[in-house]
Amino acid sequence: MKKIHFLILTLIVATAFTSCSEDTIDIELKGALMGTVTDEETGDPLEGVTITTNPASTTVITEADGTFFIPVITVDDYSVQAELDDYQTGFEPIAITENTTSVVIIELRISQGNNLPPSIPELINPEDNAVDVPLEVDFLWTSSSNDDDDITYTLELRNGATSELQEFEVAQDT
Repeated sequence: MKKIHFLILTLIVATAFTSCSEDTIDIELKGALMGTVTDEETGDPLEGVTITTNPASTTVITEADGTFFIPVITVDDYSVQAELDDYQTGFEPIAITENTTSVVIIELRISQGNNLPPSIPELINPEDNAVDVPLEVDFLWTSSSNDDDDITYTLELRNGATSELQEFEVAQDT
């Protein structure tokens, strides 16, 4: 009888040891990113530039000397994006490596397009949540152009119930 108990106990212990598995946790390796943003033509540092990365990490703004710093960022390959009004958006690739500070320099070019984005469209007709109304819809927005090119707009309407998206190309601001 003792042999049977011993055999059963041995099988239980052996099963317990073989059925347990260890789930390992992947350690995210970290580095840092610093950089400078300058005007491509003059070389002057640009203050207030919005810096983002893809894949997404932290969003930062450049200092008066055009520098930025992201002290903790996961090791990966990134595209660093720099945005500032009146400048074309700049992109630079960078590889972040473990326990090092990667450095990037981005030169922004002044935008040649002088058209300003339109204001947010305002629904004029029908009123929000109105019922039994004609299918005619009126929106109003304003925009300005500093040059002589024709401006066209793409108005996107999304049905809140079905998420259906309709796009309309218009050449006027109503």
